[in-house]
Amino acid sequence: MSFKSFIGALCAVVLFSLPARAVVMTLGAKAPPLVAKSVGGAKVDLAKLKGKTVILYLWTTQCASCMKDLYTLRDFYNKYQDKGLAVIALSADPPQLRYMVENVDALVDYPVVMASDAQQNGYAMPGRFPLMYIITKDGKLHSFYSVMPKGQALLQAVFH
Repeated sequence: MSFKSFIGALCAVVLFSLPARAVVMTLGAKAPPLVAKSVGGAKVDLAKLKGKTVILYLWTTQCASCMKDLYTLRDFYNKYQDKGLAVIALSADPPQLRYMVENVDALVDYPVVMASDAQQNGYAMPGRFPLMYIITKDGKLHSFYSVMPKGQALLQAVFH
């Protein structure tokens, strides 16, 4: 095989192994779908949470700041769920780390979902974690954060 043929074949492999289309999210647009079963067994459907402000938190058990944030979110959720707040923790962990994700699920009061279990998931996993989306009561993407705001900043971000 010539060098030129080898490079051509390599390019074809790379091109055909890339996703068919990139996920493009526009603030103010309808939030992408997320339908899954939580690790606790409950059905989670983002579309059915219209009327609530949703924090969608993408994380992994290998991210130390993510683990701290999950407990901060637990306390925030418990304080504001009666004001129309919902939280979904979407784990990017591989199936072999399910036991670690289940341990987190046992300690929080909102659904914990593994991306690998999703029937529909319009959220690409980021290269770095965490990533937090705020979705408005009418189901639109309001904002996103690569570092979770703390204290009053979190309150302002969620209930703008």
